[in-house]
Amino acid sequence: MEFLSMLRAQYSASQWALVFFVYSFAGWCWELLLYLVKQRRAVNRGFLSGPFLPVYGFSALGMLAVCLPVKESVGKVAITGAITACVLEYAVGALALRVLHVRYWDYRGRRMNVGGHICLMAALTWALFAVVVVCILHPLFQPSLRAVPSAPAGAMAGTLTVLAAADAAKKIARTRAFAGHSLKA
Repeated sequence: MEFLSMLRAQYSASQWALVFFVYSFAGWCWELLLYLVKQRRAVNRGFLSGPFLPVYGFSALGMLAVCLPVKESVGKVAITGAITACVLEYAVGALALRVLHVRYWDYRGRRMNVGGHICLMAALTWALFAVVVVCILHPLFQPSLRAVPSAPAGAMAGTLTVLAAADAAKKIARTRAFAGHSLKA
């Protein structure tokens, strides 16, 4: 209960939803940039058709929820943020493989991987991401987020949620129908 009170004290539900979408979009931009550098072409690495990578949004929410109380210690932010993101990344990867029969990422060729869903390099990257988000980006973003009045925040969050849910439903139906054409386990 104390933990939920702390979350409610930080932001409203609509503001937390906006945090999710901001970091989902930032993650999509990050992956787009990585593949522009690696493959010299734009690749939509997202599960959704739109410019969002929900795993980044959920990871940022989890990191903020567990790391804000320890934000004064960069080491604690890195460790708790990496653990949070790795648990989520493993769960999402395993669920996608089990339910949709697809892998959206594959770390099987990487050292110290667990089922191809997480690996040491990804954990270290998540640790860096946690520090950047919690200690640098979020403090810059927080005043703007808090300045958004409740009604517009709710309208924006509601609209983005409906669009993302419709996109996800469409993508899940298409993925299940064409699982044979996706990256198999």
